[in-house]
Amino acid sequence: MTDLDVAVGALGVLLGAVVTYAALRWGSARGGASAGVLDELPNEPEIDRAVRLLEALPFAAFTVDAGLRVRVFNAAAASLFEVDRGRAVGRAIIEVVPSVELERLLQQAIDGATSARDITFGAG
Repeated sequence: MTDLDVAVGALGVLLGAVVTYAALRWGSARGGASAGVLDELPNEPEIDRAVRLLEALPFAAFTVDAGLRVRVFNAAAASLFEVDRGRAVGRAIIEVVPSVELERLLQQAIDGATSARDITFGAG
């Protein structure tokens, strides 16, 4: 098992929780599947805590909003996917990590479906 396998596995474990959190927090603003769960955007201290938590993680992690736009992209994710963090935030996830499989999995999570599967990035 390589470091990449560990990072991708850790990313997968965390991804469901992160996507759920982001969908609940930012999804109501879009009127998506989670609309009505939270009627207002989170206050700044909550956002700051979430950002600091993800930034401190030693493995790749990121959040997306209900529109599948990257909100947080930590240093380990930037290294793993070879992406400049400054360019990742605010862009559609498919632009940052060109994987239709990942985009579909994230959309399913935002829509409330739970599933787990392996996704291969690049040459594997």
